[in-house]
Amino acid sequence: MTPKPRNVVAFVGSILNDILAVQSFRFMEVLRPVGYAGHVLDLRSPDISQQLTELLVDGIAFAWGYAGVGARMGSGDQNLWTSTKVPFVSVLADPPFWLARNHNVPSEWVVNGYVYGDWLNFQKRYIQASQISSLLPMGVLPNPDRHSIPWERRPVAMAYVKTGSDPRKRSASWEHLPARVSRALREAAAILVDQPTGDLVNIAVATFRAFGLHIEERRPMLFGMLHELDLYIRAVRATRIAQALLPLPVEIHGGGWEHLSPEAEGARAVFRPAFRASELDPFFANCRWLINSTPNFSVSAA
Repeated sequence: MTPKPRNVVAFVGSILNDILAVQSFRFMEVLRPVGYAGHVLDLRSPDISQQLTELLVDGIAFAWGYAGVGARMGSGDQNLWTSTKVPFVSVLADPPFWLARNHNVPSEWVVNGYVYGDWLNFQKRYIQASQISSLLPMGVLPNPDRHSIPWERRPVAMAYVKTGSDPRKRSASWEHLPARVSRALREAAAILVDQPTGDLVNIAVATFRAFGLHIEERRPMLFGMLHELDLYIRAVRATRIAQALLPLPVEIHGGGWEHLSPEAEGARAVFRPAFRASELDPFFANCRWLINSTPNFSVSAA
């Protein structure tokens, strides 16, 4: 009997601070005790073809990638996972309207695994891919450094690790769009900023219709407008949290906070540069409290 392949391959690309590459390596470590060999391949590597060929010859149990990275590999119209009959799992946590093509891969060997139920519902409603799409409960791995310093002796009182963005700049860019589109985006944004965290799609689509924009069948336009709203709401929430933290002894790590420079003058909070994702675990182990803002979803897989 031919032995079952024991290699599992994850694919990564260019992502801010390499956060997904670090997470991929971390999850691969979980597989080692159960007899699987984890490999993380960087699509930017000049010898990725050779690495992948060697693993295919040795046998791959399955492959996967955050955000669908690697799902579309192949030659011409032939998908790699179809031709090799190797299952591939796209681990999808970002909204489908950010990069819709990675949620609709023409291969029965590629599965969409959604971390949030809202995005699975969006898949069923607007993308309707023929491939298998399902919820994928995704655990959070424990910080290996969590016990290195007793909580009461940790030197950082509070930390907010987040890339900032000026919501005013984003909404100002809408002025270059057709007048009706710009007005619809502004109206939807005004409603959504005062809503609790949740899926923004239904409110946005209803607002678009109120402005005569019946664009559910014009997917690129719909997805583009939803993307703008999503980024705007994220920027507003992140900015509001940072503003609330200014009087407190907080370290705010990340770029993109220049729009708060006037307000930050004389604040107790301090702004520090972003750091590599590989530094997050030891940094978090130095913190007593961590602050975060939640993206626009209401239902998770957990």
